[in-house]
Amino acid sequence: MERNQWQLLQDLEEERKKQKEKKQAATKGNQQGEKKKQDKEGELFSLERRQLQLLRDIKEQREKREMKEEERKKKKEKEKQEKEKEKQDKEKQENVDKTSV
Repeated sequence: MERNQWQLLQDLEEERKKQKEKKQAATKGNQQGEKKKQDKEGELFSLERRQLQLLRDIKEQREKREMKEEERKKKKEKEKQEKEKEKQDKEKQENVDKTSV
């Protein structure tokens, strides 16, 4: 009878070990699944951050381009005004020369 009890104890111990291993494997699987989920969430967050940065960059480039265009227009207008002033000065000078003669 003692031998049967000993065998039963060993069988119980083996069964506990198996159950413990199953539980550990399940926990490990859950941890891996959770890690994959976190990795995907992190990847999505990273992509969203990158997308926002790209949108900011595009906006900044657009603003720079608009500023350059505005500066170019101002410069063109200034040159036009200078030419007009030179023309008027030249006409005035010609009128003064005509009246002095």
